[in-house]
Amino acid sequence: MLLLKIALLPFVLLATVILVMVTHVAGTTLHHRLAWAPVTAVVLRSETLCEVTYQPRDAVLRAVAALGSCEETGSVVLPEGGTKPRTVEGVYGALVYSVDGTAQTWEGKLSDAGIYKASAGDEFLLYYDPSSPQDIDTAQYKGWLGGLLIFGFSAGIIAFYGWLVRPRRKGPADSGGKPMDAGGRPGASPPHIAKGRPRQRFGRA
Repeated sequence: MLLLKIALLPFVLLATVILVMVTHVAGTTLHHRLAWAPVTAVVLRSETLCEVTYQPRDAVLRAVAALGSCEETGSVVLPEGGTKPRTVEGVYGALVYSVDGTAQTWEGKLSDAGIYKASAGDEFLLYYDPSSPQDIDTAQYKGWLGGLLIFGFSAGIIAFYGWLVRPRRKGPADSGGKPMDAGGRPGASPPHIAKGRPRQRFGRA
């Protein structure tokens, strides 16, 4: 049983991380839907670009070497000491929307705003942070069915492990055949038999 608990521990830790991530994404989306203000945004520009990232020699996080046409990524030269080049394709563009009568323009990777496919002129219902209008999101649950299955599977692993390691109350079979006293401790004499005294017989002597 101990080996089983140890073997399952990495899976439980992974399931816990996944559960926290799914809960965070769902909670953030719900917060944006309830606390942010809705607005209609129009796509001004949309194009597919490739971002080339690399691992700097003196840094932990990856850095961006270039962002441009996907046909030109092969000619990108990394900075000195840079290693592990990686090319990621994405849809980049610009959005325009109005907040309290003031036009706001947002530019960047459209997936950061929750948009994964768009053309110039398309309209999307977005939500923006009233305290920071440049923070926008579609606040839509993408792939909610798959997320729900992952959530349920991860929660099931954690629940099973919790059941496996829970403290168990010892029964009579766990006392090695010895009698149990009223408090559940093995080795005590039965309460109805007093030590050193014979049983009293009923009736006349």
